[in-house]
Amino acid sequence: MTAIGFGIAIWARLHLGGNWSANVTVKQDHRLVQSGPYAIVRHPIYTGMLVAALGLAILNGDLRSFLAIALMAVGWREKFTLEEAFMTEQFGEEYQKYRRQVKALIPFLW
Repeated sequence: MTAIGFGIAIWARLHLGGNWSANVTVKQDHRLVQSGPYAIVRHPIYTGMLVAALGLAILNGDLRSFLAIALMAVGWREKFTLEEAFMTEQFGEEYQKYRRQVKALIPFLW
């Protein structure tokens, strides 16, 4: 699971190409990416990291590891809420439509 999670995160990062930034910003020729892993979830880098962490939590087998995953999910929800406000500002109805069609972190659920 850990390797799969990291694989998802790397795939998503590579798929973003020049659109990726550690900070929320618009790059020159910025576009709304809705293909590849972004057709499955809106935040596949976070999804991949959560899957990787889940693999490690299962390996560790202790409650603290699973609680850490919950804290990661809450923290990333806060961050992607800000990111999504920015994306809505930049892409308007196109992003709103994307949000209605694609879940944030867990396909078909959340």
